[in-house]
Amino acid sequence: MRFYLVVGFSFLAGMCGYIMVRFWILPIGRYRRAKGELLQRLNDYRKLLPADDTAPLQRDRGRKILRDIRRQGVAIVDLHDQELPYWYRLALLSRKESPEAATDPILRLENMPNGGQARKCLEEIGRHLGFRELRTP
Repeated sequence: MRFYLVVGFSFLAGMCGYIMVRFWILPIGRYRRAKGELLQRLNDYRKLLPADDTAPLQRDRGRKILRDIRRQGVAIVDLHDQELPYWYRLALLSRKESPEAATDPILRLENMPNGGQARKCLEEIGRHLGFRELRTP
């Protein structure tokens, strides 16, 4: 009898562990990794911006980075909406982190006329995704 209890308990523990890893830990890890890649791309683009805020942006510089930023933004929204557990989405909401709200400034970033407006757009993206590195002190 004791053997069956131990076997049943270990089966339940293994099943709970599998569910936690498969449906909680892996999706949260993918979401955080995608956010880190987006932050890296945003910082790469920020380095390309001219020092003068009124200087016009060169359209051909950073076009590949902007395309990668758009792709990463869409991937983060997909991960948020389809894979993250509900309780984690609520935790993100309590931290005022919203990938859906960040999509608008991500899409606007490509059409910014000068460096100052692009920096403001980057700060808005950082505010919506909780990136302290993109905010001005």
